[in-house]
Amino acid sequence: MSLRIDFSQIPELEPLPTGEYPAVVTGVELRESRSGPDPYLNWAFEITSPEYLGRKVWLVTGLGVKALWKLQETLEALGATNLSGEIDLNPQEFVGRQCNIVVSQEVYNGVTRNRVDSVLPPKGHQIR
Repeated sequence: MSLRIDFSQIPELEPLPTGEYPAVVTGVELRESRSGPDPYLNWAFEITSPEYLGRKVWLVTGLGVKALWKLQETLEALGATNLSGEIDLNPQEFVGRQCNIVVSQEVYNGVTRNRVDSVLPPKGHQIR
């Protein structure tokens, strides 16, 4: 089977401007680190504001002791409670949760791309 595909029609996406955006968690994957012994969670978010609707951005939260503060902060923003001591965590239960994300730009290998700096509760919601 042969398909003719015209890749010249793909629009180039500029990085999102630095700022805060409403979003939804669309996925969370446990991944092994290539640079250290501890695995990490790779979070996928989709922007829900009309201007950038559907744009995806990602956040990495390490599972090493020194990085757990970021995971705790993220989980609290997504509505998790009782995050002290040892817990059992099912990251998939956060898929579909609404939030706000703070996005910045960084240069990686000469290309400007977005980075999620932090996850915040959705507007109008308070951390429990």
